[in-house]
Amino acid sequence: YVAKTYYEKDFEVWAVDRRSNCLEDLAGFQAAEKASTADEAMNVMLDYYYEQQPIDGKTFEGFLKPKDIPFVAHFGLALATEDMFTIMEHMIPDRAVRKKKIFVGGHSLGGTHTSVFSAWDKDGNPETIEDAGFNNIAGVFALDAFVTPISEVTESAIDSMSIPASLSNSFAKFGYQSLVAGFESGFLPPVLPVLLDGEVSALPEALGILAQKAPDAESVVLQHMPQSQNLKLMLQLYHSRRLSDFLKGVSILDYRYTNEALLGLIFDDNSSPISFLQASIGFAHGGKVGSKSFPIPYQVSSIPILGDLVSSISSADPKFIPTDQGFKFFGRKFPGPLYSWAGYDEVASPEYPLFQSKTGRTTLTETKGEMVDISDFTRALYIGESNLTEWYFPLRLFVDIMAVDYPYAPEFGINILHAGAIKDLPKIEFIAESGPFASQLSSTVSTEGVRILEGMNHLDPMFAVVNAPEQYKNQVIEPLIDWVLDNLQ
Repeated sequence: YVAKTYYEKDFEVWAVDRRSNCLEDLAGFQAAEKASTADEAMNVMLDYYYEQQPIDGKTFEGFLKPKDIPFVAHFGLALATEDMFTIMEHMIPDRAVRKKKIFVGGHSLGGTHTSVFSAWDKDGNPETIEDAGFNNIAGVFALDAFVTPISEVTESAIDSMSIPASLSNSFAKFGYQSLVAGFESGFLPPVLPVLLDGEVSALPEALGILAQKAPDAESVVLQHMPQSQNLKLMLQLYHSRRLSDFLKGVSILDYRYTNEALLGLIFDDNSSPISFLQASIGFAHGGKVGSKSFPIPYQVSSIPILGDLVSSISSADPKFIPTDQGFKFFGRKFPGPLYSWAGYDEVASPEYPLFQSKTGRTTLTETKGEMVDISDFTRALYIGESNLTEWYFPLRLFVDIMAVDYPYAPEFGINILHAGAIKDLPKIEFIAESGPFASQLSSTVSTEGVRILEGMNHLDPMFAVVNAPEQYKNQVIEPLIDWVLDNLQ
């Protein structure tokens, strides 16, 4: 689709996998990807990751714990940004050409890193600007993120709380040093130790492989998988309608799902409680559903200040999950229905835009909020030698980003020496209407060049369909390419 003849241009897209992704052992998934059936793929994955069965002489050494990878404490902004420079300089050695033809952008944290890159000075000398990020690129873009100078947001927050700049800088420096020292000493884990740990983050790839090979077959992988306490906790969080369900230890294993429906339940914006993992991929089909108010009731979004904070973690839209797990009669269990998945183009249409309950009292979803083909999304979870989810995300990145606008940052190798330069670069920002960044569209963030993506959630800008204009007109790809061509030198 991108290569439509009327563009008459060739495009290259370079995606950078952070170094921490090299810690992922994907041998089992890559072997499963080559399997001829879903059952074979499931057995390959379970044998490799849980039964110590080798693949090509390689045996899985287990999901890594924070104590196993202390060096990730050094995987901060400096390393990530230097890697970006290295790739650009290798691919296009001539800086003058880079300045004309390279556009840097990213999704979510990638947008923030784009802002950082534009302000970075490679040699730490602000007088020599040939090695400055902004002087090596033609423009910047963001997919559900901002590429506005971070200083504007930081200064506004400090002013609103009436904190003297000297006190703020002093305290921030002490806090930054303490966190970094904690990472480097091992006192603090360099990666997430619970919830989205390595095992939980690896699960979507397994579900993606099975959903692609046998989307309509009943999922049994969770029943065969030894589940850690952390994995059980996450599955309970996903499948608890209310706090009482969670405390009772409600189990997702009590419900029947197809491979595709199980994957949809975890990522769809109508059921997933985590805003930064939401995509608009359809709705559960085949049985009763009920409203979900756990872990955060959607009504909280209307509360001033607290609502904005909550929306960055859990979206404000109502959630629904299946409720029919069958019943027991005289000690015999009668299983519930097999829930399948209705795709983005099956739950509603331009002619009938609302997908409602039988009574018409409750709107479950609507056409403007559905735009991702689940088969496209599924493929992106696992295809090839990489994947979508990160097993071991380096927390040092977040800590470094918190420090970028403070004057002490260069003392620690965070060479943000051209903070305002991004204002002079061509830019375009796409903000998802229902994503975690929508609440930040205020006077503290420049809205010049911002495009609001109607109905989209956080992952949608990357995955919205481009080949079904009669059902959904993509809001990102053509405007982005047109912008690139307008600013190509």
